Amino acid sequence: GAKGSISFDAGRGHAFKIGVGYEWRPPMANTAFIAPEINNDYVANLKDEHVFSSEFSYQFQNSWLHANLNAYYSRLDHVTEWQCFYNDDENSFTYVSMTGLKKEYYGLEAGLKFKLTSWLDFKTLGTISEAKNINNVTANYMLSKSAEVYTDKAYVIDMRESGTPLTVGSIGLDLHTNGWFVNLNANYYDRIYLSSVSYTHLRAHETG
Repeated sequence: GAKGSISFDAGRGHAFKIGVGYEWRPPMANTAFIAPEINNDYVANLKDEHVFSSEFSYQFQNSWLHANLNAYYSRLDHVTEWQCFYNDDENSFTYVSMTGLKKEYYGLEAGLKFKLTSWLDFKTLGTISEAKNINNVTANYMLSKSAEVYTDKAYVIDMRESGTPLTVGSIGLDLHTNGWFVNLNANYYDRIYLSSVSYTHLRAHETG
């Protein structure tokens, strides 16, 4: 892959930066096998991930204020995901692999630091972002009780990435005087999504 950036110092504390990159990432071992606890078969249609990334940032700094603003956009193609869960419908552990996923990540991040006095600083930061699938894909899944592999449609478009907050805010006070350092912070997190797989049981070989 390749990455590049351009920085520009506009003077009077203003600075700008633009960056862009494109890379190919090989599949990781934890997603390359359809059921690693049972066999060593690779998932179907396994490919390198294609990753495009870009960002724009602005910074301002003077004797009493330090401000940062950052905007980013990334797109991933040919993504492979793997999950294992207990399937109540089948009474069996189920191993699901999805290939050909497309994802988008974009958002805004901002941070400010004010020097209220020589010994007291006020800080605030926040981000609002999106991280989601932008297509539906074919899913291959294996039941542990039979070791048979089935193919279904996975309806995952617009589902968000799990386990991380997509909206974050924080404010804080930093006190430093006579060898004492005290930090007080309040944090806010929102839009934290659970992991999910939504698919339909085609099972054409059973119903035909």
